[in-house]
Amino acid sequence: PFKPAESGAESVLEWFDGFSPYGHQAAAFARLSSANLGPDKTRPLPTLVTTGTGSGKTEAFLYPILDHVLRAKKQGVTGIKALILYPMNALANDQARRLTELIT
Repeated sequence: PFKPAESGAESVLEWFDGFSPYGHQAAAFARLSSANLGPDKTRPLPTLVTTGTGSGKTEAFLYPILDHVLRAKKQGVTGIKALILYPMNALANDQARRLTELIT
C-alpha cells in the first residue's frame, strides 16, 4: 500500500543502513537532513508525517537524527543533538529497543 521511493532517494543521508525506503520516508529524509545546510537553510524543515501503521514513520525521523548525530560527532560537536518524546511508556520502551538494535 505504500509506494517505494525512487532509486537513490536516500542519498541525502550520509549514514543509511540500506533498506529500500518508501516515498514518504525519502521525502522526510530530504526535509529533515542536516547534511546540506547553509546560509539560506540553517536548520531542517518542519515536517509532519501521517501514514498508516507499519509504514515506517519512526524511520522517517530517526534516520535523519542518527545521520545528524554521527556527522556532528565527526566534527567534534558535543552536547545533546536531539530529544525524542513519546506519549506512552509502552511506545517509548518499544522504540528504545529498536533504537538500541539500530545503533549497536
